[in-house]
Amino acid sequence: MDNNKCLLLEFVNEDKKIAVGYQDWLQDKISGEKKYLDIIEKKSEVKIKWPNCDIAPALIMKKRVKTCEWKTVVARILSFGEWTKMCQQRDNLEIYGILEATKEERKSMCKKQWSDDEEPEDSQRKKKYKKKEMNIETKSSKLWKELKTRKTQVSIIESEQSSDDDSSSKMSQHFIQENKTLKKENNDLKNENVALRISLACIENLPKINNLVETILLKTEKIHDKIDLITDSNGNNLMENDILLTTEKIYKNDLFAKKNNSEATNNIIEMTSNKELLNNEKMINLGGKGVLVNAGRLRNCNRSSISQYTCDLLSVVFSKEELATSSLTGKIANTMKGANITPKPALNSKRLEAIEAHVFSIFECNKDTQKLFKAAVRQKCNNATPRASRRNQEDDNK
Repeated sequence: MDNNKCLLLEFVNEDKKIAVGYQDWLQDKISGEKKYLDIIEKKSEVKIKWPNCDIAPALIMKKRVKTCEWKTVVARILSFGEWTKMCQQRDNLEIYGILEATKEERKSMCKKQWSDDEEPEDSQRKKKYKKKEMNIETKSSKLWKELKTRKTQVSIIESEQSSDDDSSSKMSQHFIQENKTLKKENNDLKNENVALRISLACIENLPKINNLVETILLKTEKIHDKIDLITDSNGNNLMENDILLTTEKIYKNDLFAKKNNSEATNNIIEMTSNKELLNNEKMINLGGKGVLVNAGRLRNCNRSSISQYTCDLLSVVFSKEELATSSLTGKIANTMKGANITPKPALNSKRLEAIEAHVFSIFECNKDTQKLFKAAVRQKCNNATPRASRRNQEDDNK
């Protein structure tokens, strides 16, 4: 396809439509200007391939032809030459009926198109426009009247609504206040319900505590009976030191049992109130171990380092007495095995595991961080012990 090789065609079977095409689309190729002139003079028909798209210059058509469908069409050649020339001749044929029209011919053709009968049509059109203007003015006046009447009606309605709005605003304020009071009462009832559940759990565990107290009293009575039996002829008690040691051991064991039982009751209280406290956003399950912690206190813990965060968590989960009377493992350190020191019991393993799991969910878990965690627990327990007891231990060690 070339812009210099174009054709002006008239389609025979399509109401003599006129279009511009390319010489390359002819099925029987024609060589030379003489053959084209002979075909134009004889008005002979020619077969040409025609794309199913809009015809454009060669650069654009090369892209369009790739996706177009073709059909063979019968046409007559009217002229041949460049693209722009063929387009001008097409326009001349459609407007003036001539391939190449001069300025004078164009003017004469335009004058012929305007007949003498068209002048009165302009006057008629002017009359029609005047009538339309009159109609519009009458309609506009009617609309203004309607608008005035509607404005008066709207003003009356607004005055009535203002009085209604005042009453409705008072009612809405009353309902808002009632809603606030109801919300407060609902929250108070929820808190009372939680407290009642906890107190019920404590009441359920009271028989176990009573049984432990009774067993301790029975054991002490048996010990007193044994002390009364073990006497010499002069009335002096034999093996007094051994009996005292045994009583101390029994007393310590009973205390340890009491602590375990109190921890068990606390865990039972925690588990019974889990269902409601988990729904409440103020409590968080620490490390997924069933240990519930207040979200506000957990939020206040310092996360600048592992040691600082563990110390803050220990003070949240354990009381000061538990930290003062407990240790990390419940064993004496290797450096202090020669001294006469009684080992402290280990911290509650479940709560300590919950703290550890929560800490390592935030910080990276490796050997160094585990050492820091254990050192922080030991330091917290040592700092929780009163100073007087520390000095006594140091004196005993000396």
